Amino acid sequence: MKKGLIITGIILLISMASCVTTGGGGPAEIQLMADDAILTTDGALILEENDPYNNVGWWESTDDLITWNFNVEKPGKYKAIVNISCASSFAGATIGATVGDITLEIEVPDTIEWSTYYDVEMGEFNLKAGENTLTVQGIEIVDRFFANIRWIKLIKG
Repeated sequence: MKKGLIITGIILLISMASCVTTGGGGPAEIQLMADDAILTTDGALILEENDPYNNVGWWESTDDLITWNFNVEKPGKYKAIVNISCASSFAGATIGATVGDITLEIEVPDTIEWSTYYDVEMGEFNLKAGENTLTVQGIEIVDRFFANIRWIKLIKG
């Protein structure tokens, strides 16, 4: 009986720790998932429905846009982290994430293959309370494709 109570208590503590919020009641982390993105493309950009995560892939044009609309309860600085993959021969492209008049640019890393994802810090956005829009766009391509994106996390600093 004691063993069951201890395990239940540990599970409860773990679940409480994963529900982190900032002092003002807003979320400390906003996660923008691939399957919630609005895709604008004249090309091949699609939502690839893969297990265990979906991703935006077949991204081959600087005209392709990956956009999320989201709500911010607690304004302030948020660190942007993208979960991204790119096979070796396509690595080195430049992509940008824009909120308002701020664009954060990164060079797409070599993750060896399309099924290996890295978390890459992009920089910080100063987000306003209420509705916000984040748009990702390719800036400079090295080979046929930019990258695959599973999600972008915005973490309150």
